[in-house]
Amino acid sequence: MRTGSAIFISSLFASAAVAQNVEPLINGFANRDLFRLTFQDEFNGSTLDTTRWTHTFTGKRWDATLVPEAVTVGGGNLAIKTWSEPSGSQFRNYTGAVSTYHKFSQAYGFYEARIDFDSSPGMWSAFWVHSWNMTGNLPPELLNRPDLIGAEIDVVEHRRIDQNNADLSAAGAQAVHWNGYGTNQAAQSNVNWTHNLASGFHTFGLLWARDRYEFYYDGEKVWTFTNANGISSIEQFMILSTEVQGGNWAGALPTGGYGTLATTSTMFKVDYVRAFTFNQDDLPPMTPEPASFTSLIGLSAVCRRRR
Repeated sequence: MRTGSAIFISSLFASAAVAQNVEPLINGFANRDLFRLTFQDEFNGSTLDTTRWTHTFTGKRWDATLVPEAVTVGGGNLAIKTWSEPSGSQFRNYTGAVSTYHKFSQAYGFYEARIDFDSSPGMWSAFWVHSWNMTGNLPPELLNRPDLIGAEIDVVEHRRIDQNNADLSAAGAQAVHWNGYGTNQAAQSNVNWTHNLASGFHTFGLLWARDRYEFYYDGEKVWTFTNANGISSIEQFMILSTEVQGGNWAGALPTGGYGTLATTSTMFKVDYVRAFTFNQDDLPPMTPEPASFTSLIGLSAVCRRRR
């Protein structure tokens, strides 16, 4: 996907007033001058900036309806609320998602968001970088062609519990999906427990280079992905989303719903989203990250797919 130059330039120039001395949070990275800011939203206004974001996946999706009303901006944050309304003897659930689709995209770079997860059973929230070519069953000639199809890169996914009711509120998951979402889907994923995500804001980053993805939590590298079949070389866009699906990856839906729009505490708050570009030849070599649980799988049991 190509980004219209007029939209890209207006988005970048609108950020200039607050872009002074903005650097990615990468501990131990000496050459900060390597990075050039290309996208920034600090959510300092009172409404969603539609020059940067568009409402995504609107309509029925899994066990919720995604609506623009779920997404608000205020107090320096973007918030995506999840709530329920009575529907006969059951509840109808609502949530939302936004993306930079047709607003901003790039290949490679560093992507960063500062997020506070207030998750509940039956739902999960995510910050991810995506290609719309990643869809459905791909023909054989398009398998392992990230130069054409791209990949789904999950910078962070958060859920309260898993399908066995295990408490995962302190953990975050990263994953890469490629070869579409059909029978040939491939995925590699990592669950990181070194940063307690159960409360407060945390910073999540993705360094996307020609030969790897590096994932960062609060400036610390937690995982490196190097499988060439999943390393995209095409422009991709960013997504902030919450999804609801009971009885599966994120556990059962709450029997009493998520509360009303006014009373719900199930919320995905984002302080800022930034993206940077860099000269690939100036990147330092890969360095090891702390040991954490990693699994290589066909269809990810760690990151439940949305398509």
